[in-house]
Amino acid sequence: MHDFAAYWARTITDADGYPDESLDLAEAALVVRLSAAVREAYGMFGRRADLTSGNGTLYPPDQLHYDATDKVLVFRAAHQAVAYFGVSVTDPVTPGPAGPATHHRGGPVPGDVAAVPEPVLHWPAST
Repeated sequence: MHDFAAYWARTITDADGYPDESLDLAEAALVVRLSAAVREAYGMFGRRADLTSGNGTLYPPDQLHYDATDKVLVFRAAHQAVAYFGVSVTDPVTPGPAGPATHHRGGPVPGDVAAVPEPVLHWPAST
C-alpha cells in the first residue's frame, strides 16, 4: 500500500490514518471488534480521500454502521450511495485473505476476485 500511494499520489504518513482511540470509540459504539484488516487500513490511510474515496466515500470511524440485517458492518458508499461496501460481523477476526461477495437483490453471489484483505460485501441500494 505504501508503494502504491507513493507512486500514484504521495507517501503515506502517520497523519493519514485514524488513531487507535478513534477506532476504539467506534468499536465501543458498535459493540463489535473491528477486524485486523479494517483496523489496519483505517489506521494507515483512512483519512486519505485520494486513496479511499475516488468513486465513493469511506466512512470515518464514527459513521460506521450496520446494514438492515445487522450482519454487515458498512464502511463505504459508492456511486452516489447506490452501492455500499461492508464486512461480515459474524466472523470479524478472520485475518484473510478471502474472496469478496456481491449482494444483489437480497442474496450473496460469490465473487472471484482474489487477494482482498477479508470478505468484502458489496450490494446495491434498495429502491
